[in-house]
Amino acid sequence: DPYNPYSAQEWEQFINEVLIRFIPAGGSIYDNTGWWRRPNGTTLRGIGRTLIVWGAVADSTSHRASVDSVIAQIKLRYRHRVVFREEELVCEAAH
Repeated sequence: DPYNPYSAQEWEQFINEVLIRFIPAGGSIYDNTGWWRRPNGTTLRGIGRTLIVWGAVADSTSHRASVDSVIAQIKLRYRHRVVFREEELVCEAAH
């Protein structure tokens, strides 16, 4: 697959070694495809993965540190220059 340079085994290893280590409470992973402009002006297409992780506001400092560790590993292992991160405050109520 020209858009996915990583094998299923490599991704599974990343989940086991990084995601479960730094975010043991869990999360959801969504596969997607996209495109982005490289610094040299060319456009690259490829696979992407969106990770959604929930955390209590009271734990936000340690939660951010865990997410920062995951991002650092993504940049180190896959040589990504940029990893998009978004934080939102949501209200949840049990019914």
